[in-house]
Amino acid sequence: MGPAPGGGAAALASTGPPKLPEPADDRFADLGKELSGGPAVHRWKAQPMIEPVEALAAAAPYADSG
Repeated sequence: MGPAPGGGAAALASTGPPKLPEPADDRFADLGKELSGGPAVHRWKAQPMIEPVEALAAAAPYADSG
């Protein structure tokens, strides 16, 4: 799809969101195999789990000084 005839602002007008390709089922299976190995398979360090914000707020000494 080329620019709008005449150019200008019409050429810059949105034609809507792009349609993303949908991977086939076998590609999802390949992705599942890759992810099942975990980060060490790809030489990534495991990251510690971050505590939920609610837990951090409850532990804060200034949370409720009443």
